[in-house]
Amino acid sequence: MKSKFASTALIIAVPVLFAVGFTILGSTFDYPEVLRKPSVEVLAEFQAKKAQILPGWWLMFIAALMFAPVSSLINSKLTTSQVTLTVGIAAAITQALGLSRWIFAVPVLAAKSDPSAVLIFDVLHQLLGVGIGEWAGYFFTSIWTALIANALSTRSKPLARSGYFIAIGIAFGLAETFGISIAGSINAIAYSVWILWMIIVAVHIHRYQPDNLPGAKISK
Repeated sequence: MKSKFASTALIIAVPVLFAVGFTILGSTFDYPEVLRKPSVEVLAEFQAKKAQILPGWWLMFIAALMFAPVSSLINSKLTTSQVTLTVGIAAAITQALGLSRWIFAVPVLAAKSDPSAVLIFDVLHQLLGVGIGEWAGYFFTSIWTALIANALSTRSKPLARSGYFIAIGIAFGLAETFGISIAGSINAIAYSVWILWMIIVAVHIHRYQPDNLPGAKISK
């Protein structure tokens, strides 16, 4: 029983940490809108509010790292697919890499605040932020969400259907690169709903043991 509660708590911890970090950044750093501001302004604002901002990035970074074991745990409860496990771990790694720049690189760059720092920030923003964190992160997270929704389709139709819609919303964030500005807003809304969806999935797993679910593999 203690193990069961620990598993549920671990799954819930990821969306909760993500939500708290997102809220901190939204209230202190105008996140995610700040990502669309000129780099000089972003670095200056980061430096001015560093003590308030860094806890938010740390929480989101930790949540991203924790998503690897959590995706493995959910996979063991709901599906036997190795693909789902691999995609979940890929989502964790890419999201963590994208967020890592704000913890390990941006504080140094913001303190220097010279043309070379701005250039390095721009490169990291495009490579780790847009390329890995957003493109790869959004892609793997949306695919993982859809796969988990599919695993839930024989157990909870509402959870499955909502999961599919959330996955589409997260993936739609990729369109922002092509100048579709509303894509960023849709992605942000999808992630907000994803937080609640993950908590509900955790409660579902807690209430229904794997060996009582259709299609679940029973360990001997």
